[in-house]
Amino acid sequence: MANGENHSNSFLQLGQWSYQPKLKGLSGIYLNTAVRDLAFNLMGIFVPIYIFKISGSAAVVFLYYFLVEFFVVLTTIPVAKLISRIGPDISILLSNITRSVFLVFLTLAKSSKTLFWASTFFEAVTVPLYWLPYHSAFSSQSKRGKLSRQIAKLSNITRIVTISAPLIGGLIAQTMGLDVLFPIGILLLIASSLPIFLDEYNRKETAVPVKEINEKMALPKNRKLFLGLFFEGLRLPLNGIGWPLILYAVIPNFEKIGGLTTLTSILCLFTVIWLSKRINHFNIKTFASGNVARVFVWIARGLSLKNPFLIALSDPVFNISSVFSGLPYTILTYNLGKKEGFLFFIQREFALHGGYMIGNFIVFLILFLGFPWETVIAFTSVCTALMTWFLCRYGKERLKQLPFPFRPKFGRI
Repeated sequence: MANGENHSNSFLQLGQWSYQPKLKGLSGIYLNTAVRDLAFNLMGIFVPIYIFKISGSAAVVFLYYFLVEFFVVLTTIPVAKLISRIGPDISILLSNITRSVFLVFLTLAKSSKTLFWASTFFEAVTVPLYWLPYHSAFSSQSKRGKLSRQIAKLSNITRIVTISAPLIGGLIAQTMGLDVLFPIGILLLIASSLPIFLDEYNRKETAVPVKEINEKMALPKNRKLFLGLFFEGLRLPLNGIGWPLILYAVIPNFEKIGGLTTLTSILCLFTVIWLSKRINHFNIKTFASGNVARVFVWIARGLSLKNPFLIALSDPVFNISSVFSGLPYTILTYNLGKKEGFLFFIQREFALHGGYMIGNFIVFLILFLGFPWETVIAFTSVCTALMTWFLCRYGKERLKQLPFPFRPKFGRI
């Protein structure tokens, strides 16, 4: 993302050498995301397990991520103002640097509690530094009528590039240890910064006053949307952090966990291709059916927490269900971003990560007080149901506001 409005003035220059950006449209985002996701997929599912191995407590893992999300909420406004000054290219580069510092601190955390807890800040500031410019760039450069195809293209490019990454990461972690895996991830993270300087996009967003953010979130027409995003955040701790811990408890082998994740990724690849040809708006029935399926999968997991086969089988089923809920949800996100601009993504960070922060603390309390994982599953299922209800109600209200007759169906809408 290296140019923006004035293409003639943007180039990489070093001494007497210069390079005019040639990557068109979303090409820089595609390449950046592919390499960055390669780094994440090598080690992503193993990070909560590594934190668990250091701390020795599942409850402490959720306390750790509570602090991460606390710092995300705290730094979102300052980072948004910083992005308006430095632009998305530098911001994404900084996010890769802060993520690398996080991994270095985490690698050294075995012998230092200070570094263990300090790493939460660097993991947190990475989130707005990367995702605010990323979402803003994708929504502004995408085409409304082709949005589902573009989301699918981005998703599938990264899946194809990273499809064997969890398996490779699991092999490295199992044979050489996570301490060896993290430096490899750092190198890939830094390498992923290059493509964003070689494309045409580098539009600086206007900083948004805090008052305007609060006022728009409080509008009656937006309440269901942001409550839906808040409950989405509340359900994330179990899915993003708890699931790797459960997998490791039932299948204590990094290689097998990585292989399972790779298999799931292959199945999701074909699901995304198939579904993206059938919807291009926020399809309420598809979204709701995906979430209902996810709730039933978690209930089944709760009934079979000591059965390795059923736990393994639930992984691809759950993630395929997540495609059905996730694609319409992502389309809704970028349509709103195209309409509302940078402001919406700041609001989204507050609602989503505010819920994620509180959700982590609630799960921490549940486990700290000695309640079983089934209690966490029940809490997450309720949050998923509420998230689905609020966002579906918001979607139906949006349909009523359209200036032409509109009949939702499973196919194109």
